[in-house]
This record gives sequence, structure tokens and C-alpha cells, in this order.
Amino acid sequence: MKLHSRLLAASIVCSVTLNGCDRQQSSQVDAGAAEARPSPRPAVESTVPAPDIRELLTKWSVGEEDAAVAGVVELSRSAAGADGLRLYAMTEQQFAALPVEQRTALQSEMLDSLQHLRALAREIRRRASDAAAAGRTDEADGLIESLRALAQANSGPQVPLAVDMVAKAIQEKLVDPPLDAVPATAPTPSSP
Repeated sequence: MKLHSRLLAASIVCSVTLNGCDRQQSSQVDAGAAEARPSPRPAVESTVPAPDIRELLTKWSVGEEDAAVAGVVELSRSAAGADGLRLYAMTEQQFAALPVEQRTALQSEMLDSLQHLRALAREIRRRASDAAAAGRTDEADGLIESLRALAQANSGPQVPLAVDMVAKAIQEKLVDPPLDAVPATAPTPSSP
């Protein structure tokens, strides 16, 4: 239950203060240089925000599945790459250091986002399998590469532990198996 509270708080804080989540903690970074360096994610107030995985998950959640899948493919091939595909740009240590209220709020948002991320990943895998079965190998390979990029962007020490765990499960169950194999987390007819 403690992990869920931490994930919830980190999710809210990061969504409100995206720039703060991207800053390095190193004491060797000059404060002036850190502010002069552009953040990989735009400020919330930006008039023309760069598309990112959060926008795609919002599209997914309102039923715009084709746009969400196409957006993941586009992001995986864009200059934004991992930064655009990364759900939360904060480490587990940064998440744990948040005040309890912020961690709790962020954790709730994070769990909701991860649910949508898993569903979107399953859909990308399904489409890749369908394309492979129909002989459209270039399309299938492109979808799997996009799914791999999504999993890699959300894995490792640069993301909260819950995000890392979901990304590793996506890699193991949806990216790694051959396309002719049924993934271990095949979507059910009632899933979004």
C-alpha cells in the first residue's frame, strides 16, 4: 500500500511541475546553467506543447485508439524519442522524496496512466500481429519497434519503480515473443 501512495503522489506532482521533475539533482550542476538549458518537456504554460505519451494516453482514454497508436509510432521515430515516450521524468528517489500529500496524489494519477499504457501497448501488439498475419511485415516490424521504444523509454532508473515494472512487463510479454505467438497479456473483448 505504501508503494501505491508514493506512486500516486509522484504522478500528480510531475504532471503539475514537469520542468521540476526533469532537473538534475547533482550539486555539480551550476544553477544558472540548469536554468539556461532547455527542458526536454515544455512548461505546462507553453502555447505549442510538444506531443508526448500523456496526450496519446488521453486520446486512448476517450476512444481515439487509431490516433493513439499512430502517435506512439510517430513519437518513436521522432527527435523527441524517449523523452516524448517517457511517462514520468523522475526517478524513484525523487518520487520518494516528495511530501506525502504529493506522492499520494501522483500515485493515483500514475496508476491510471499505467492502466492506459498497458491497454495501448496490448493494442499495438495486436495490430502488429494482425499485420504480420496478413503479410504486411514492414508494418508489423514498425509497430513492434515502436512498442520496444515505448518500453525502453519507461524502463530503468530514470523512472519511478512502478513505471519500470510495467515497462519491463510490456517488453517481456508483448515485445519479446514472436509475432505468431499469442502474448501472455492478450486483451479481452471487454478491455479498452
